[in-house]
Amino acid sequence: MTEPSVPPPPNILFILIDDMGWKDLGTYGSEFYETPNLDRLATEGMTFTDGYASCPVCSPTRASCLTGRYPARVGVTQFIGGHNVG
Repeated sequence: MTEPSVPPPPNILFILIDDMGWKDLGTYGSEFYETPNLDRLATEGMTFTDGYASCPVCSPTRASCLTGRYPARVGVTQFIGGHNVG
């Protein structure tokens, strides 16, 4: 009897960039920024094009991306924790 073959785990590279526009990579049509290595990764792999931010500011959105939960559920609801504006 042979052992069943186990498929290798997926090889995932998650790149999170703050304040990047949708057309800031060459692979998406940028004529200003040169991003040959990221373009090659996108060409040879998979791209994620239909994402939505869970909050209008960066810190809570990053917390949501990294945990898979709403920002309020992990206690990150402000731009910089503990510093309210106004």
